[in-house]
Amino acid sequence: MSMTRVEASVEVNAPLQDVFAFASDWRRWDDWWEGVSGFHPTTEITRGNGTRYAYKAWIAGLALNLETEIHDFV
Repeated sequence: MSMTRVEASVEVNAPLQDVFAFASDWRRWDDWWEGVSGFHPTTEITRGNGTRYAYKAWIAGLALNLETEIHDFV
């Protein structure tokens, strides 16, 4: 059985550093990351390596409580 491939793209007319600053700011993730909400840090570090965030996500119709740790932040 073959997998269905879904692709999408968006052109952002802004400098790369501005886009990265926006996309890497956890306080803005609710604004653009569909299917997830309620982000909050679970460590004292709020940006960069070692930061952990808890949040809720809808995956395949299920509401899940998740936590992600950031590694290799550049």
